[in-house]
Amino acid sequence: MIEHSSKQTGKRIEWIDTIKGFLICCIILGHSNMSISGIFNWFHIPLFFILAGLVLRLPEGKERLIPWIRKKAVRLLIPYITYTFLFWLSQSDFSVHSFIRMVLFNAYGGRIRNVYTVNWYITCLFLSYVILALIDRFEKNDKSRILTLSIMSIIGIIETYTLIPIGGGTTDIPTWLCLPWNIDVCLVFVPLMAIGYYGKKIIMSGQNRIRQMISVKPWCAITGTLISGAIIIVLRWLVRDQYDLFVMKYSRYRMFYIAFAIQICCFILLLFVSTGLGRFRILNGIFQTIGRVSSIIMFTHLIIKSIYERLLNTSIPTMLFLLTSSMVGCALNYLLKRNKGLSIVFGAG
Repeated sequence: MIEHSSKQTGKRIEWIDTIKGFLICCIILGHSNMSISGIFNWFHIPLFFILAGLVLRLPEGKERLIPWIRKKAVRLLIPYITYTFLFWLSQSDFSVHSFIRMVLFNAYGGRIRNVYTVNWYITCLFLSYVILALIDRFEKNDKSRILTLSIMSIIGIIETYTLIPIGGGTTDIPTWLCLPWNIDVCLVFVPLMAIGYYGKKIIMSGQNRIRQMISVKPWCAITGTLISGAIIIVLRWLVRDQYDLFVMKYSRYRMFYIAFAIQICCFILLLFVSTGLGRFRILNGIFQTIGRVSSIIMFTHLIIKSIYERLLNTSIPTMLFLLTSSMVGCALNYLLKRNKGLSIVFGAG
């Protein structure tokens, strides 16, 4: 889903895989039956978009934009179709009416009902790639790019304070105001992706400094983790139990300033943790492996949950959900990546 490698060596950047491993675990937990699962909404998807920008290579110079967009579409939208169909099968309703409804609703996508839950993220990721590429290509200087991205963020935040009341609701934008593919969520996602893309040198330099600091003074990893964690706890206390005030899928950006602070602190925390874990090969290897297959885990974890709960007629235990989703994702990726056609269809790699 988020492909990356070093330009110089062609190798994957290990600490990014480690962070992706943490984040996909948070996404699984966010879809579990944990009482505090809503807290993960405040940072997991935003940080995935920052990482997407961090490893993104946009077409440069005379490199054609259309082939680049086509490649992104194949990488993201073909698995979108595949897993939507598999999720429909997992619902055990094989009527023609159910199939037609599945096709129509998921073609429109976004936050409307009867859409496979993770699909909104896939279309937003694809659209964000395209929009950022267009901004980078046609905005000729950094000032105009910053202005464009700032205006997008402001409009996105204003949306949550205007469309919800207009629709007569108190928490969500009503269905009749939902845009296809959740394109309005890109107003906030594209700036997040731009933070990773245009802030690449700063982030990479910061990670290198953390790595050098930890190599000389290992206790710095614990200190940085504790400080970042303490700040997150204070911010979480300010939010208290109002986890649903910030959910990007539904364009809920209440307390966006606290949410952004939490996201930055979580990112710094994960930089310390991912770098410090380098000293623990087995544990670090587990998170790196999970991070490498995060795309398949993203697509399949809710299918696993649906099948379990339909067969046993009970909620899946949280830890079993986490372990099963991770192991199935790793196994599927191992089996599918050997065949180019299957890896495209199922998003393996």
